[in-house]
Amino acid sequence: MRVSIDGKPSGDLAPRLERELRVRKSMEVVEGLVLTPEAAVAQAVRNMKLLFGVVLGVGAAISLVVLIGTAVSERRDLLLFVPLVLVLWTGLGFLVRFAYRRNIGKARARIDQMSGLAAPGALVRVDGEGLTIGGARYGWPDLVLDEVGVANASAGDSSYVYIERLRLSAGGRSLDLDLLTLKNGRDILGQTWRRMRTPAA
Repeated sequence: MRVSIDGKPSGDLAPRLERELRVRKSMEVVEGLVLTPEAAVAQAVRNMKLLFGVVLGVGAAISLVVLIGTAVSERRDLLLFVPLVLVLWTGLGFLVRFAYRRNIGKARARIDQMSGLAAPGALVRVDGEGLTIGGARYGWPDLVLDEVGVANASAGDSSYVYIERLRLSAGGRSLDLDLLTLKNGRDILGQTWRRMRTPAA
């Protein structure tokens, strides 16, 4: 099975990475839908706004604590800290804007390059028997996991990895499950991965 990390080929699946990707929560049934390209882009935009909103919120809270602490202890130092905070926030604003536009551009390109899994609005269902995509049903023994796409993310001082794409095959057909193009994609990918890697769980 091939592995790609942040869109770049990374050889075979290493045991350490597989441990990090382990899905402990078992869900009997997971359902979602195939999104239109427009809905997929809109979903990516919402997720990106949420992510960067959290980053800016944390930055604002830290800045406020610093300014309040300075005002209480050494008010004269505010003449130094206020301009410094303004400069830092200006730089952070440009950085967030650049990262937001770059990530949305990458998401649009990825969506445009993907072959259609099924018609938009088609049901995707994961259960104990297999994977259903639209009107097609695939039993777990008939599916082969060809590639897992992994993304790196960070939250505060910690970093983690998550599954953003699974490429499976069955009967000569390639099936691309992508986080960007599925409603409820995180659970669909997680439970598909869990059943393919630990079928007895």
